Amino acid sequence: MKATKEQEIKALNALCEMDGYFADYFKGDIKKMVENIKHDFPIEVGTTFNEGKAVLQEAIGDLVRQRTDEIIDLVDTFLCVHEETGNERLYERAVEKLGMKNVIIRKRDLGLTITSAEIDFLLKNVTK
Repeated sequence: MKATKEQEIKALNALCEMDGYFADYFKGDIKKMVENIKHDFPIEVGTTFNEGKAVLQEAIGDLVRQRTDEIIDLVDTFLCVHEETGNERLYERAVEKLGMKNVIIRKRDLGLTITSAEIDFLLKNVTK
C-alpha cells in the first residue's frame, strides 16, 4: 500500500509532535519537507540536515585526499631510499601500499630506475 502525499505529511507532523528523537533532529526542516512532498521533490532538498550531510561528505573527501597524499609521499620516500640503499623491505612496503602498477608509475614520475622484474610485470599485464 502506497502512502498518499497527505498521509506522508500527516505522519511527519505526528512524528514532530511526539517531541522525540525525530523531532529533535528534523523539526527545523518540517516545513521544507512538507513543501517538497507537495511538489514531488526529494524530501531532503533544501533542508539543513542535508546541508550538514554535504559538509560532512566534503570533509571526508578532503581527509581521504590528504591521507592519500601522505601515503604517496611516504611511498616515494621508501622508493628513493630503496634506490639508494637496496633495502628490499622498503620496496615491499611500497608495493603493499600502492600495488606494483602504481609503484612503477611513481618510480617513473620520480625518475627512478625501472627494474627488469617491473618491466616483466608490465609486459605480462599489458593485455589485461
